[in-house]
Amino acid sequence: MGDVSLSRLLQLACRQLACTDARIEIGGAPPDDDRLVWCALSPHRRLVAIYDAAPEDPDAMRHRLEALASAFATTADTPIPGAVADDTLARAALDDELEKLCSGTKARAAVVVDATSPIVWGRSHPTIAERVGALLLSAHEPVEDATDEQRIRGVTARAVRAARARCAGSSPGALRHVETHHDFGLLLRSLAGSYLLVLAFDGSFDELHADCLAKPARSRLERLIATLPPIDPPRGGGRVLQLKKMD
Repeated sequence: MGDVSLSRLLQLACRQLACTDARIEIGGAPPDDDRLVWCALSPHRRLVAIYDAAPEDPDAMRHRLEALASAFATTADTPIPGAVADDTLARAALDDELEKLCSGTKARAAVVVDATSPIVWGRSHPTIAERVGALLLSAHEPVEDATDEQRIRGVTARAVRAARARCAGSSPGALRHVETHHDFGLLLRSLAGSYLLVLAFDGSFDELHADCLAKPARSRLERLIATLPPIDPPRGGGRVLQLKKMD
């Protein structure tokens, strides 16, 4: 991992494990302090979560730390032996990557969906619904006096609807699509041939700048998607989409 990835890994560790701080240790003896939870990043590096007091369930915290490290190691092609994938942490890593992309492109929102399943696989803002059906309902929220969260949900709903309509009845393939209106903008890129990266804007945007950031982000997003386990559809029927690792 590069310095930027390590910095983001430490930030996410603090957020997801509710620890006081986190650090990377190189060499030396492993920590011998019940306030520290750690896992191996490589034969000579450790990821350490620091608490003010010993956590109630250190084994559970270690499992979560390993899962988080595994998700980030996957993006850097540095697998960690023995690390166990965890749905919550893998999704957090994917959301974190989308939040970074959203910030860099000045988009109002960034999400990963696919053409047919009911799942929002990743989202840049926690206010965006985790199910496509609930997300699309946001398009009907009032526009006048709308809160910032309502505007984010609304423009995201409009972008997802346009993205799905673009690839209706077929696999996304190698899809790239741009829309620009006075009050709405969309940059759509396919991921791994089956998923859709959707960037939603309030209006016109710098297409070249957004595309330059989206291109390198695609491989990181694809690797993070590959760490997610399959998710069963809600009760009452539906399609199960099996996530597959990409070569």
